[in-house]
Amino acid sequence: MRFLCISFLMDNFGRKSSIILSWLICIIGNLMIALGLNIPATAIGLFLSGFGSDAVINITFIYFCEMVENTTRQKYSIIMQLFFVIGAIVATTFFYVISNWRVVWYILVVIPSVIALFFIFLYIK
Repeated sequence: MRFLCISFLMDNFGRKSSIILSWLICIIGNLMIALGLNIPATAIGLFLSGFGSDAVINITFIYFCEMVENTTRQKYSIIMQLFFVIGAIVATTFFYVISNWRVVWYILVVIPSVIALFFIFLYIK
């Protein structure tokens, strides 16, 4: 479902608009998770967060492959995957050390998402 929506947006409105829309959906979902007081609100937030973040990951890899030269693409792709692994380790450590999951969610998800959206406006053409 998400691939149909996002590919339509990428083809008709461009990559930057698609990334911005996907990040906004992700941020709304993350805020709903962090602020959700009941299970349905949290479930809808998880859906929106997954919908937006998965779309951003795919669009970013497409954009990345278009911008990086063929000779260095493999090296930079490995570095990107390494950052995913480091992020998973850091997130697991934070959730293990801090008992309040909402605080960790704000620190690791909501705040970086807003910062990333700011840099998308600045750097993606």
